[in-house]
Amino acid sequence: MKCAYCFPKLLDLRAQNAVRKTVRFRIAIMALACALCLAAGIALTRLWYASPRRIQNPIVAAVNLDLSDYGTSRGAGIDGSSNQSSLALPPLRLDLTVILPRFSDPGTYSISISAQRQAAQNLVCAQTTAISEGDKIVLRVPLDLSTVRTGSYFLSTERQGDHGPYYYPIQIK
Repeated sequence: MKCAYCFPKLLDLRAQNAVRKTVRFRIAIMALACALCLAAGIALTRLWYASPRRIQNPIVAAVNLDLSDYGTSRGAGIDGSSNQSSLALPPLRLDLTVILPRFSDPGTYSISISAQRQAAQNLVCAQTTAISEGDKIVLRVPLDLSTVRTGSYFLSTERQGDHGPYYYPIQIK
């Protein structure tokens, strides 16, 4: 038996309940999508900042530079061209051993590589102590040239207390 008064209200309540269920379902789906997007964003951000920016080469190359026969030029004199061949270094992490020119003194030295003489900014810079080994003055210094592009540069050596660096043309290749 059907009640003429109650039955339409029952059908109306069922329709409203169905609408409410679809609205709740849509809200739940949207909330789930937002939560997944947030989780993915956090995961990607962590992955981005945790990964290294460049692949670091763990290999350290031992390189010797003998400057004992090289003439030195100091300051802003010539443009770096000389009648001697240019020194060469690989673009790697180096354990660099430098034999300083004749008449050099032992002590604390600053070693740097720059694009120009008297550059305001050195590409690579390190400090080390030069010691006397027999009749030669030798310094050993770790240098990371892995971020330096290939090309022509200047290697400068400056002993602490001297009034300026000595420059040597160098090729990174």
